[in-house]
Amino acid sequence: MKVGRVAAPFSVEQANALYRIDLVDFGYERPGNWLLVSAGSGLMLSVMDCERRHRYCLDTDPMPKGCWRTLSDWLQMMERAVDRVNACGWFSRYENGLPLIGALAALKKRPLVYFGAYERPDLLNRFDVARDLGDFIDRLNALPSPALRRARSQARHDTGSAAAACAQIASENANSSRLPRSDPLRSGRHDRSSSE
Repeated sequence: MKVGRVAAPFSVEQANALYRIDLVDFGYERPGNWLLVSAGSGLMLSVMDCERRHRYCLDTDPMPKGCWRTLSDWLQMMERAVDRVNACGWFSRYENGLPLIGALAALKKRPLVYFGAYERPDLLNRFDVARDLGDFIDRLNALPSPALRRARSQARHDTGSAAAACAQIASENANSSRLPRSDPLRSGRHDRSSSE
């Protein structure tokens, strides 16, 4: 009989205490526990507003140099503590994105990423890459939530509760926190008349 290694579960608090990463927790009222890693706080906060399943976020711009050496290890630990890791950023020179790209490449699951104006798309072939910010938000919104996945799984295994699982799925879709398509933040259009 072959015995494999089982990865021990970690909590977000354990990962932060061990690596001393300055993670922002938006709180329990968020419907998910995803992690968004960003290069730039403005872009990070925009994505956090548009996709509320991101509970945790990290802006890598103000990180001390010592944290960059352990970012890859921290991300691998966080990958076991959260349901999903996604990343976004804007780099004026491709060299600026290399530490973050290297750390994300160590993840087992391919993260969805958006790196605006990145000059070296060949370095992003390990990721699920969005072509622009609107595409990034749309693709995040299209991802099923873990509760939705669990309900579908339960419906497959227990035919007696299939109707209840379908009702739960419909309820989650109706209560989704996604922005409407006409929202100026999602469409990239913002003028004075739409904000008044």
